[in-house]
Amino acid sequence: MKLPAANKAVVKDQLDECKRIIADEKATEDAAMKARAAEDAKAAADAKAAADAKTDAKPPRDDHPIESSPIQPLPPEPAPETAKPWFKDPLGDTLVGLGAIGVGLGAVMLISSHSAAQDSTSAPNIDAFKALDDKAKSRGTIGLVAGVSGAALIVAGVIRYATRSTSSEHATVTGWLDGHAGGGLAITGGF
Repeated sequence: MKLPAANKAVVKDQLDECKRIIADEKATEDAAMKARAAEDAKAAADAKAAADAKTDAKPPRDDHPIESSPIQPLPPEPAPETAKPWFKDPLGDTLVGLGAIGVGLGAVMLISSHSAAQDSTSAPNIDAFKALDDKAKSRGTIGLVAGVSGAALIVAGVIRYATRSTSSEHATVTGWLDGHAGGGLAITGGF
């Protein structure tokens, strides 16, 4: 590509200017590196002199005798915790006791319901039949609810006995309910 002479002169001036700038920056960098090297050498010499001074210095002598305190015996180790027997767990006992009462009440109500249903078959009139039939149905419902609730309390008590923590153990019981498929119960710990 051919350039006119005026353009060549401008390009040459620009190149010369760039070379001067690069040479100035290089000189500045060289001077800064020499200054840093001198500072590093001075710091190393100071550190060596300080280290030499420490090794030459003698530790101060203490003319006072050292007083020793009498050695204290170690305190006795605490006795290891012994776990209470499973049947002495108040919460478990309460759950199982209430569950037994519920199952007993449920059984009594179911027997009473059965008896009322039997009596309704030999009722003298329709009003007596309806009264005995209602009595049988209501007692049957009460007996069923009480029996199932009592059984659930007994199961909860047994789970409490099985998962109660001993000295340093911790048991975990987790339950969940799923709105579609039901739920579950997970128990972890020592049994």
